[in-house]
Amino acid sequence: MAIHVLEDYRGRQTQERVIKAGMYEADDPALFGAAAYLVANGVAVETDSAPEPSPLPDKSELPDKADPLITRTVEQLTALADAHGVDLTNASRKSDIIAAIRAADVVT
Repeated sequence: MAIHVLEDYRGRQTQERVIKAGMYEADDPALFGAAAYLVANGVAVETDSAPEPSPLPDKSELPDKADPLITRTVEQLTALADAHGVDLTNASRKSDIIAAIRAADVVT
């Protein structure tokens, strides 16, 4: 069975993870097992047509692999931040650490 998700959905059924509007197979992992729930609650409708393959992301949406911060490990970023006195109190993810380093204008 295929379903057409009519609008982006986020809620308890997906542990607040977003399901983007579009066509999906009912067993698609991107639905987090919520296909029947979405249909029952009017967020999606069943359809006979198979979903189209997802388009490749625009290159502008992909991380720049040449960026010296993105290619470093969390441990390397933490060491860099410590060496330059960057406050990482609220940085819980790699992207948070990179943002803190960039905000501090650390030259890499």
